[in-house]
Amino acid sequence: MTLRFFCYSFMRVCGAGEVVEDIAAMIEASRAFERKSAMMLFAFVPTPLLAEVLSGVDRSFVKVSAQDIAVPHACEIAGELSLERLLQLDADMALAGSLDRRIALGETDERIARKMDALLRSGLKSVLGVGELSGGGCGDGVTSDLDGAAADLDGAASDLDGAAADRAIEQQIAAGFASVPESAYFRTGVVYQHAWSMGERACKTPRGYVEARLAAIRGALRKAVPDAPIDIPVFYGGCTGEDEAVSYLGEGLFDGIFVDDRQWSPRSFCSVIERVCGCERP
Repeated sequence: MTLRFFCYSFMRVCGAGEVVEDIAAMIEASRAFERKSAMMLFAFVPTPLLAEVLSGVDRSFVKVSAQDIAVPHACEIAGELSLERLLQLDADMALAGSLDRRIALGETDERIARKMDALLRSGLKSVLGVGELSGGGCGDGVTSDLDGAAADLDGAASDLDGAAADRAIEQQIAAGFASVPESAYFRTGVVYQHAWSMGERACKTPRGYVEARLAAIRGALRKAVPDAPIDIPVFYGGCTGEDEAVSYLGEGLFDGIFVDDRQWSPRSFCSVIERVCGCERP
């Protein structure tokens, strides 16, 4: 049985109670599937809701993650979650380098690498977000907003620059994994997203392009962590429908999916878990 990872990020919820209810529904939909052998469930929660969500869900069935942390040992910014506070809350992990922060806030590879390093050295899990930072140039520039990034590629899929994307992604992976200790390889992964798959005008990406970038990601990982005893898992965070996600996971193209409530409802997410894991049950 192949291990699959299912990641859901809450972006538009009203309160912690709603998040707890949605996670409970996800747990119920996946309760029959063995953790760590068939599937793992991850919930990425906004900082203001994190403490209440952590205390309100059955954590034997779900890993609860922050959506970001502050750069360790840097000037603190109001509202950012410190690593120390994350550890106090007893969260499982945090995302480093989400593509929306790379685009909207201009977060650099160096800042993201510091977050990744601190999280993993503290004993927590972390996943590194990578992908094209803009449409058209596919990584050569940074757009000012997510909807603008989506608009760049709206109806222009044939113009995607794969070579530029590969260069950008390889650089992101090399920086993110530069100082990751070998003992942490089992506690990390990579989320691949597209600038044009975010915002109100998100659009899908041709499968051939996605497959080519996946090959580049896996090649960049082998180069960045040549001594890793396992293949670092790669999750797809592009705009996709249920059938497409089931196909990607069922065929083993990706190890997991990373979606949020701007793309999918919790019901759709549960449906994909059941379809993927249910068909693999002995």
